[in-house]
Amino acid sequence: MRLQAVCLLWILQTVQAQVQGTKDPSVCDGAVMRHGVGFNPHPSDCSMFVQCFEYPGGRMSPVYRSCEYGQFWDHAKLRCLPADSVNCPHDKCKTGVKSYMHSDRNQCGAFWECLNGKAYGRCCPDGEAYSSAKGCVASKTCTDMCPLKDRVPGCGRRPISGAATKYEQYTDNGIWKEMKCPSGRAYNPNDCECSITGIISSTYKCKPDVVLSFNKGTAEDESGNGNVVKLTNVVLKDNAAYFNGRSKLIIESLKPTIYDMGDLVIKMKFMEDKRYSSSLQGILTNGHCGKESPVTPSVLVVKAQNVIVLGAEANFSRSIELPIVDKQWKDIIYIHNKVKLEGRVCGATKNEFCVGNLKPTPCGFQFGSVDIKPYIGFVGALDEISIYRCKPLDAVVNVGY
Repeated sequence: MRLQAVCLLWILQTVQAQVQGTKDPSVCDGAVMRHGVGFNPHPSDCSMFVQCFEYPGGRMSPVYRSCEYGQFWDHAKLRCLPADSVNCPHDKCKTGVKSYMHSDRNQCGAFWECLNGKAYGRCCPDGEAYSSAKGCVASKTCTDMCPLKDRVPGCGRRPISGAATKYEQYTDNGIWKEMKCPSGRAYNPNDCECSITGIISSTYKCKPDVVLSFNKGTAEDESGNGNVVKLTNVVLKDNAAYFNGRSKLIIESLKPTIYDMGDLVIKMKFMEDKRYSSSLQGILTNGHCGKESPVTPSVLVVKAQNVIVLGAEANFSRSIELPIVDKQWKDIIYIHNKVKLEGRVCGATKNEFCVGNLKPTPCGFQFGSVDIKPYIGFVGALDEISIYRCKPLDAVVNVGY
């Protein structure tokens, strides 16, 4: 047992070293502090800036962040703005050149064009790469994405010293809230995600990210992970959540990312209102994000007459349909494991190949509506909602009827 504890401690220390990085802490000297996080310009790159996190003893640990493509860091306003509107001392357009390569050398088609001494982010056409001497030239090997959509902008999270598997999330009401990474992962401030894996010990057990029982007349997450649950027109009574067709229950903090381990299990019970049993109703989506920014969901659960339909978007789209029985409370279990989409409804089971991680979306999970025509909002009740982003024990997904 002592050896196991020592090994786990060594792994956590290694992870902590990875997330802290080896950048010169002097780049945090004189940083402007906002909400407990420091900000400084990057010492040589206009399109980047420095976030500084304070550790015990006053030690500052820097993390370099990238602005969105075509933007420079404006330190006076503490935000990234279009490059042509920012006076950056390191901008090579000030030297009279016509163009210069973007600082990310792994992106072969990205460069800055100089017009009247101002920088504008540009991309070479497909099949071409940027050359400092000749501009865009034909290339058989340049296939990188441009603009640089894979870059991480400013981050509203910060690490917790000595707790690699946790981080703090800045909330709308101006406070930092402690959050836990999914089971088996640690927070990495370099990409603002729980992207570090390999910390699973022999005593590892998959635990739910969210548990909602509504037993106390509240929608408080009982998993211990502190996920915020937002309710709109949802009535909590009789240890369940009741939806009227205009109701929504949103867990915004849970979003599929490229770092997910490949397992997603969502369990819930539902009770339908018989008056609407023939209507097409939306139960779950992760593609809501408001009407002004529609997003194709990668997770979808809808109800039609006498059936439940489960949908997934990974390397390709897949959906499965399962019948429901005439019973007051019915179970739905949604499973995607990087290879298959599987559904379990009222004791019936069906699966189809759906290879790959679920497509990342900027939306969390929304219960009660899918915001897709012709589906109306769900009318009825939901109970015993739990979400796992790991593979739970068989007893969790085996429900007898």
